[in-house]
Amino acid sequence: MGVSNLIVVETADAVLVADRSQSQNVKKLVQQLEAQKRDELTLHRKVNRPWGWYDSIDEGERFKVKRIQVNPGASLSLQKHHHRAEHWIVVNYREAYGMYACNGILFNHESPRRGETFVTRKITRGLANIAQGLEQCLYMGNLDALRDWGHSKDYVRMQWMMLQQDQAEDFVVATGVQHSVRQFIQWSAEELGVTLKFEGKGVNETATVTAISGDKAPGLKVGDVVVKIDPRYFRPTEVETLLGDPSKAKAKLGWTPQITVQQMCAEMVAADLEEAQKHALLKKHGYQLNVSVE
Repeated sequence: MGVSNLIVVETADAVLVADRSQSQNVKKLVQQLEAQKRDELTLHRKVNRPWGWYDSIDEGERFKVKRIQVNPGASLSLQKHHHRAEHWIVVNYREAYGMYACNGILFNHESPRRGETFVTRKITRGLANIAQGLEQCLYMGNLDALRDWGHSKDYVRMQWMMLQQDQAEDFVVATGVQHSVRQFIQWSAEELGVTLKFEGKGVNETATVTAISGDKAPGLKVGDVVVKIDPRYFRPTEVETLLGDPSKAKAKLGWTPQITVQQMCAEMVAADLEEAQKHALLKKHGYQLNVSVE
């Protein structure tokens, strides 16, 4: 057909046709996608999830069509689908009836008021109790999960700013930075003067106390294992990574988070430590209290 020395690679996403001698230049293309922060670098048309997979058939500015397959015995979280339905109801009523209505797509926002079974509060509360001798160990699930955590104060401020516009619009509220659950545990321990060493992989991963400073952890000693993995806490529909893009909020409203995730963590630990110290004092004087919420 008049061509030679070509390589052809076909996937569901794209077809690559190139001279064999130029095949290594694919790396440059990947670097360009990375520099432009293109979703194509990490998101493919077919995306595998613990519950199955989905195929992005078509998408545009205001829609995305997916074909979803859920594996036998698996389940799919309906929470996000409810959120999507609510989002489009707001958009529809705004455009059809001229209502002043905004969607705020808020990524994980935390504070000392966070529910005790949510992972950030579970960590700060659990480690504070362990530090005071009220509990022995913190049992966790997926420590590799990445989350975009911000402080609720910043997010409520952004909600107010959204409603001050002349024209109602939708905004993503996030920090644009993500950290692992393991990192949040380390920060929390450091706020208590405790240094942890993580060892092992998967269900065998543990965190052991290697150093203690200050007086915030009288219930601990070097060598104590304070974090273990319990398979019960692995979610069947686990989302490995969540990361928001708040660039529109910054560009249009000048909003940026004022409280860092480390400052937020310190505030949460301080609040839970204060409560743990009260419980420890009551326990010392003979009052038996149930501090577990599991």
